Amino acid sequence: MLGHVVFRLSEFAGEEKKEKLLFEGPNWSGSAPQGEPQFRLVYFVPQTEKFEIACVKGGFYIQVYHLSKKPKKNIPITDEERAKAAELIKKLNADGWRIREHAQRELRKMGEKILPLLEKEKDTPDIEVRIRIKKLIEALTPVPPGKPLSEEKMKSRTAELVGKLASYIQSNSFDCNSEPAKSLAAIGPHAVAPLERHFDSKSEHIRAAVVYALGKLKNAGSVKVILPALKNDKNEKVRFQAAGALANFDTEGIRKALKDASENDTSEKVCKQAHESLKQIKERKKHAEKEDEE
Repeated sequence: MLGHVVFRLSEFAGEEKKEKLLFEGPNWSGSAPQGEPQFRLVYFVPQTEKFEIACVKGGFYIQVYHLSKKPKKNIPITDEERAKAAELIKKLNADGWRIREHAQRELRKMGEKILPLLEKEKDTPDIEVRIRIKKLIEALTPVPPGKPLSEEKMKSRTAELVGKLASYIQSNSFDCNSEPAKSLAAIGPHAVAPLERHFDSKSEHIRAAVVYALGKLKNAGSVKVILPALKNDKNEKVRFQAAGALANFDTEGIRKALKDASENDTSEKVCKQAHESLKQIKERKKHAEKEDEE
């Protein structure tokens, strides 16, 4: 949210409107003062199908997350399903990676009815099995109605989405416009730190995914990751995504790096992308100056 923000959030039960939340934000605009967080985030899970957000003062943006199913309680599990889940849990410790991955996917498809079985196995001594079961529990545990989504819940999605985006890049070369990319951008500022940590990956596809997503998030601090990626990464795909990501920022150092890449990078694709990003930055600045004059 921006500075100087005040808004009301109300829900409707039929035609009756009931105020659920009054948010009074920080009294500043532009860059955050020293010691203040750059963003204010409010999570709210509506309990009705219709709700209203009324801006009293300032401005903000809204991101809507759709829950694919309503939480259910005491979902019955058949003996056949119980036996199947137990067998799949054993396969989480299989020698073959593909077998472990397949077992985890199949367990997730079984839904929250297997949560009690997973809870019993979550303290297993095998580290990888513990991690896989933890991810399953997080994915299958429903969000209670009216309970705000926690920051930790949002962060936990980042690693999974980075992996999916990396797979997409691997299959589709330079194209990143996919659902995992959009989901990463939707997570917002909470995704920045986890994304930056993933940039140490040896996989060029994960590094490419990271710089692309960081560009979409437009967090100024992420330039410290994206700029070196453009200058120093040996992989063409990573430099290509870094060149595109830098179009979302504007400093003298970024312009210089893009100009250098557009003229000297060994990849024609990277040269063209750097030139296009530099063009976008200049056009954006020109448009802003024109608006100021008006």
